[in-house]
Amino acid sequence: MPQFPDKSRFVITTFDRDASFSSIEGVMGVTPGQIDSLSGSVITFENAKEAIQHIEGVSTDQGSPVCEGIWKTYLDVNQQDPMVFPNRLFLIITDGKDRRVTFSDESTQYFNADEGFATVFPADMMHFIDVRLEDDASDEPAENFFRAAESAGMTYNDAQDPEVYQSVLKGLLSPWTVDKDLVFITVLVFVLCALLALFISPKRMQRVR
Repeated sequence: MPQFPDKSRFVITTFDRDASFSSIEGVMGVTPGQIDSLSGSVITFENAKEAIQHIEGVSTDQGSPVCEGIWKTYLDVNQQDPMVFPNRLFLIITDGKDRRVTFSDESTQYFNADEGFATVFPADMMHFIDVRLEDDASDEPAENFFRAAESAGMTYNDAQDPEVYQSVLKGLLSPWTVDKDLVFITVLVFVLCALLALFISPKRMQRVR
């Protein structure tokens, strides 16, 4: 298991019901007092082992309400005084197939258009990990989802190959695990959607798929 510095905090979002909103504007219009209207269960851990055990026990379906999960994660993290953690990282591990919200080539609205979101999670802290199945590589809604993220200045990582997935994840996490003296650690957030769990082996990943 990777060794994270003391005082690390892990915020994990998984999905518990169908989507409630059909547009990104509707999702981003949800206020903190309405957070329960968004799909997703958000749990915070301060112990890496417990966080990983929780993730390993998660199973999800394709076509999860990814946008609702991202916004609900932000609303929850924003209530935890996130600026105490100068190093923050938001990982979105997904197949890009949001159950209801769709993007087009003309889509311009994205999460960091909101000033509060952009403050808590600047674009360079946002990393989308594409774990589509090979047969879905040309899926237009997913392509538009990832393209919108890139257009907003966020990082896209192609991890459709299980071996590449492991390498991408290790590369993104390594800056936060090698410095044993780091006092404040990133808020690590994982939005799970394509039948994936963090740190699963390529062989297991192929079986789950």
